[in-house]
Amino acid sequence: MTEGKEVTDSFYFENSFTAELPSILANTPTFSNTIAEEDSSLTWFTYKELNELCKQSHNIEHFVRTMIERTFVQFYYRTVSFINKTPKERYDELINTFPTVLQRAKQYHIASYLGISAQHLSRLRSQ
Repeated sequence: MTEGKEVTDSFYFENSFTAELPSILANTPTFSNTIAEEDSSLTWFTYKELNELCKQSHNIEHFVRTMIERTFVQFYYRTVSFINKTPKERYDELINTFPTVLQRAKQYHIASYLGISAQHLSRLRSQ
């Protein structure tokens, strides 16, 4: 949130995951919230528990490393996209990446994700 305003920074659908990288890597509290708009499963670990699991299983350690890599790449491309693309280009990319997002997410979440007003989103959708 910025100045009490909710900001949507990503969408997650079936067979996806999210991780709060700064919290995981620095062993600190999170600065953001994850909101489930649909039925979801959640698994969480303390920093200590996650490290113990990684020590006990190469597969879990590999999964955690892959999760961290994928989350970083996702964050990087989201940041670059936001800086280098117009709202229309971001909208088109969102629709191509998540074809059902218009039916499944609230309009204000989509507008927030694109960094535009709900009115601007309506104009983009009508084009």
